[in-house]
Amino acid sequence: MTGYFQRLGRALMLPLTVLPAAAVFLMLSRLPWEAAGWPVASELLWAAGMSVFHYAPYLFAVGIALGLANQSVYAGLSALAGMFIYMLVTHTYNPDGVQPVMFVAAVIGVLSGWAYERFKTLKLPEYLQFFGGSRFVPILMSLVSLAFAWVMIPVGESVRAWIAAAGDIVYSAGGFGVFLYGFLHRILVAFGMHHVLNHIFWFQIGQYTAPDGSVHFGDMMRFFAGDPAAGIFMAGLYPIMMFALPAIAFAIAAEAREDMQPTTRRQFRAAALTSFMTGVTEPVEFAFLFAAPYLYLVHAALSGGVMWLVYELDIRHGFAFSAGFLEYMVNLHLATNGLLLLPVGLGVGLVYYVLFRWSIRRFRLTTPGREEAVRLDDWETDLPYHAPLVLQALGGKENIAQLDSCITRLRITVHDERKIDVKALRDLGAAGVIRLGGGHVQV
Repeated sequence: MTGYFQRLGRALMLPLTVLPAAAVFLMLSRLPWEAAGWPVASELLWAAGMSVFHYAPYLFAVGIALGLANQSVYAGLSALAGMFIYMLVTHTYNPDGVQPVMFVAAVIGVLSGWAYERFKTLKLPEYLQFFGGSRFVPILMSLVSLAFAWVMIPVGESVRAWIAAAGDIVYSAGGFGVFLYGFLHRILVAFGMHHVLNHIFWFQIGQYTAPDGSVHFGDMMRFFAGDPAAGIFMAGLYPIMMFALPAIAFAIAAEAREDMQPTTRRQFRAAALTSFMTGVTEPVEFAFLFAAPYLYLVHAALSGGVMWLVYELDIRHGFAFSAGFLEYMVNLHLATNGLLLLPVGLGVGLVYYVLFRWSIRRFRLTTPGREEAVRLDDWETDLPYHAPLVLQALGGKENIAQLDSCITRLRITVHDERKIDVKALRDLGAAGVIRLGGGHVQV
């Protein structure tokens, strides 16, 4: 089950890659185009940006299906056809009804991925063989989507009400609800399953009706639609990703052995800049996750506390990909009290720097640059030589059942976990190896 949620989390990454483009379009739409003699540009850019969010359910359905079916175009096509059928059938029956579209997209995406894996080798009679195997999946999903739409016609409003009720419970918890999200978010990052949690909070919980009558669900969708109350599950991530994680990187570099400091400083300067600019934090977090898991728990609790503090300061901000400086600036025009994140972040960064330097020194943690033996820190400069060594450490090519990656980790399904040489992978530069069971491994 853990391995399945890992795959689902990976699948949810795919549609997120297009959302930053929408945020840029919305930011550009606010420039003084009328003064430049092109007043229609503002409307066109706004329409371009909002179109991505309007059709986000289709993107998520296709992305989930592709991620669960090893990038099969048949699975993606099945999900797209399924969404078309579902949306038109339910709209025809009740033009004024509001369906829980992000929930529906997730269901259709999961069903399309499952159908492909289940029926991709289906054999039909010879005279029907053209429609066998992978080609059978779009046909099947068309029927499944029609049946799903028929079932959801009478219960769709109830499902939406249940999701809204869940959102009310979370919002009624106030700062503690935000703290709990922040804590769980950091914990799930370690297992690569935080995207599943994000999908619930960013795209399903909470509802906002825009002035044009359109209905938007989830913290992220509502934020970009102009809901002034949205952004509470995103704003608090900015101090963590822009200040706290870079502070950890500088603390690790400062505590490295003298002979290792040049290499360690170079590596973690780049990791700190990556976290600050783009919000990609795993290169820093994985540097101490395996050396001091209890310290990672402290980091998760502090992250939740920072999010609670930001909530109490009435700061609202959002992003389309991650909480880095680039998106901080791009989306600042939609934020409430967004500038307050900078002094908060500086204070948080100082606390993190002092805490981690003290912890590394006090408990003699073997963070990068403090290992007994010198690791191959420059292995990436000689990929043709080291790539076969990584493959060998994973048990060889014949042990790989499925191989994929996200921004910072390999996501692998192997036939036999016992063939994996964890020590060799660490020596080759891996921050660590996470075993999720069922042959699912992250490096």
